[in-house]
Amino acid sequence: MNKPAPEELQSFFRSDIFQSELAKNGDFSLVIKAFYERFYSEFDQEKYNKIGVHIDQIRREQLIFDEQTDDNHEKEYKTIIDFHFIKETANKQSFSLIGTEEERFFYNLNSEELLNFFILRFRRFSKLFIP
Repeated sequence: MNKPAPEELQSFFRSDIFQSELAKNGDFSLVIKAFYERFYSEFDQEKYNKIGVHIDQIRREQLIFDEQTDDNHEKEYKTIIDFHFIKETANKQSFSLIGTEEERFFYNLNSEELLNFFILRFRRFSKLFIP
């Protein structure tokens, strides 16, 4: 799964969700729910399983560009998605998405578009997908 940046976590921890009576009384179920909604709402494993893919891990690495000399530039990330095919669990693959726009585009694909995306990138494994 995507790892939130420290700034995102600080913002989350300062939010009103931690000031609720439930959190003060040790019931963090609302906090945990809010955390996943805020940082992982786009991820739905079931959507990938329907096409024969299981996402194992999602990693984000910050991209550093030569022209970034100060902290005023918006940070961009490379997202690496590790997965395996449900029909052949030992067959582990990965691919990268560059930038938040490409990442957002990927997460917004419906099942048919996802299948096309994976077939295009992993054509030689097309027999392992579920149409």
